[in-house]
Amino acid sequence: MINAYFQETKRFKWSIISIIIVTLLSYSIYLFASDQFVINIGLEENLFEGLTCLFFFLSSALFFLSIKRANFFMISLSIILFFGAGEEISWGERIFNFKTPESIKKENIQGEFNIHNLPIFNASNNREHHHKKGLQRLLEMNFMFRVFCVSFGFILPLLTFHVPFFSRFINKIKLPVPPITIGVFFFLTWLFYRLILDHLVPGKVEGYYATSSEIWEFLAAFIFLHISIYFYKTRNDKVLGKDFKKIQTNQ
Repeated sequence: MINAYFQETKRFKWSIISIIIVTLLSYSIYLFASDQFVINIGLEENLFEGLTCLFFFLSSALFFLSIKRANFFMISLSIILFFGAGEEISWGERIFNFKTPESIKKENIQGEFNIHNLPIFNASNNREHHHKKGLQRLLEMNFMFRVFCVSFGFILPLLTFHVPFFSRFINKIKLPVPPITIGVFFFLTWLFYRLILDHLVPGKVEGYYATSSEIWEFLAAFIFLHISIYFYKTRNDKVLGKDFKKIQTNQ
């Protein structure tokens, strides 16, 4: 079993190394950069948001190009990531310089043309940023996105790898299974984000801490890019997630 994980780690070592390096470099701004630089780089239309949008868009395109036969799940993944790219830049509101309709602007927490900042999906109930508590948080877009990332990238391949009847079911419905040695970084980078957030110097302005969340979203998009590249390279396989069947057979 350990050898099987080692084999997969060896195959995806460059993806793993790049994710680790990018994670450390991204959060290192809290050690080496000024407070204002940290705040600015986490703002909309800056580095992390731009790269997040780009990586989501590229991942969406690669998932779409990986579809050889009609596959509901691959199409859905492509649509979800395209939606994420659009939401990240408010569907090009500032790029194409169009105005948000007043009906949407009035309801949107940030007055933007997107869905994730509507009160029902935002972390705040209103523009005064009164944060939600309890069950209300279950509909937060960021919370749902994190659950989706960890479920798809880590829990799904873990169950496929270790539970035979679950693996047979997944193969039957043709659900694509990402490499667990890449997908696990959805979980690890989230833990690292929480660790960083808990140890940041208190008393700073909100934007200083908000950048850490923008970094995690950027890292999630970067991980999705590596997973989408894997599916694109293996698009001609008869079974999606074929690597897991090979590993299980060799155990």
